[in-house]
Amino acid sequence: MATLKKRDILQEVLIECGYSEWHVIEPSRLNPANCLVFNPKEKKMGEVSIPDEWLDDPRRRDTIVESLKWTIQNCSHVLPQANLTSSPSGTVPQSNAIEEDNQRNEIPLLPDLPTNRAK
Repeated sequence: MATLKKRDILQEVLIECGYSEWHVIEPSRLNPANCLVFNPKEKKMGEVSIPDEWLDDPRRRDTIVESLKWTIQNCSHVLPQANLTSSPSGTVPQSNAIEEDNQRNEIPLLPDLPTNRAK
């Protein structure tokens, strides 16, 4: 099944179920049955597996709906990777990590050196 068709069908199901703030992201290239659903407002993301055969079978519509609902109800919050940094105390927001690094690696300031200026 074409990637765009699958995404459009799942997006339609989300809207019908009242999840219009959720978006279907392209299916995985490694496992085409898996799709990501994302809510940018809540910064949540989940992964759901919907085989292509289910999309062509009207008897599977309820199963698709339940799979999407379960995924949305059990998905996790997502923080942008740019705002996370590893530190000895674990992964912390970048601003705290910078403060930790500064405290751990304090470098003494060099004294003022005389300058040779032509007079």
